[in-house]
Amino acid sequence: MDKTRLFLIIQSVICILVVLMLSVSAIRIYRDGMARRAENPAESIYTRENFMAAAAPGMLTAFLGLGIAAACWILGIKDEKAEKPAADVDIDMKTGRIKTQLSGKNLQYARLAVLIIAAVFIIAGIINGNMYSILIKAINICTECIGLG
Repeated sequence: MDKTRLFLIIQSVICILVVLMLSVSAIRIYRDGMARRAENPAESIYTRENFMAAAAPGMLTAFLGLGIAAACWILGIKDEKAEKPAADVDIDMKTGRIKTQLSGKNLQYARLAVLIIAAVFIIAGIINGNMYSILIKAINICTECIGLG
């Protein structure tokens, strides 16, 4: 088995593990919160401590997956058989050829720039303390609008 296939299999397994672990964490948070609420009806189901305790293993696995993805990117490992995403295209009506707006290195630089900007804004939001308010807003949406809880 070559290293490309091995890296892709490991990354797929880690992605599946992250989804399973975070799903179990969400169920655990809700179950523990409901048990606390049975004792004290005024207590919130969702607390920061409960979230951090339940989601920490899933988040560590997610960071491991990001590390594997970064290693694949650095080593140039990719699945050649995967379908390529749809690009913004122009079709030359005379020749029938397709011309893309971004291709090759330019597309990689654009993706890297968006990734870096996203990481900077996520870190700025965490430092600013917005992570907790966004969690509270998400909880309110789930419990009030959708009807969970």
